[in-house]
Amino acid sequence: MGYSHYWTRTRKNKPEQFTKFAEVCLRIVKNSDMTKKEKTSINIDEYCVELYPVGEGESFWMRPNEDSGKSIKAGFDWCKTGQGSAYDTVVIACLYAASTMLGYLFESDGNRRDLQAGKQLFLMSK
Repeated sequence: MGYSHYWTRTRKNKPEQFTKFAEVCLRIVKNSDMTKKEKTSINIDEYCVELYPVGEGESFWMRPNEDSGKSIKAGFDWCKTGQGSAYDTVVIACLYAASTMLGYLFESDGNRRDLQAGKQLFLMSK
């Protein structure tokens, strides 16, 4: 069983804003247990934030002012993660970063405990 996370880009962002966001996402990954517990392909630089889980969950990615192609409207996207997994915590933390730094709106059907864990990971990584 997993969670679905949804996010919407509300504005265009400057490349340097996205670069700072990507740097925070890299710290989030480094501060997490994800690379120790789960196999996940990670590609984070000034052009993209991409996380591809091996096993349960769907890929999470953001690029400056782009959508993944599965969007039903411009600026909207989603992914599913494994409930309580380290990958889930990292995705939630990156969504908090996107919300704070890039003006994204996000929703999740995750429980309060898992959302709080993602928020704490973001706060210690920013």
